[in-house]
Amino acid sequence: MKSILKALCMGELNLSEPGFPDDKNYRDTVHRMDGIMKELAGRLTGEDHDAFDNYCNLKGEIITFDVANSFRSGFCAGALVMLEVMTSTESGV
Repeated sequence: MKSILKALCMGELNLSEPGFPDDKNYRDTVHRMDGIMKELAGRLTGEDHDAFDNYCNLKGEIITFDVANSFRSGFCAGALVMLEVMTSTESGV
């Protein structure tokens, strides 16, 4: 069995690749969001447009933190499960 660590180090795994770009719900949501952004870009001017742009950028940063935290929590939980399974002396878990 090939080592996942070796595959990761050799660049054979792309863990940042999105898993849902072809999902219909995802695409519909992106399309709706794009339409709203275009509408607001036409209606907002000057300081209002800049403030909304700043809000969107900060919202994106918050989402990035949330996603990173979810990944870290899930990764750690998965690692702990694997360690427990691999080191368990009990049979028939």
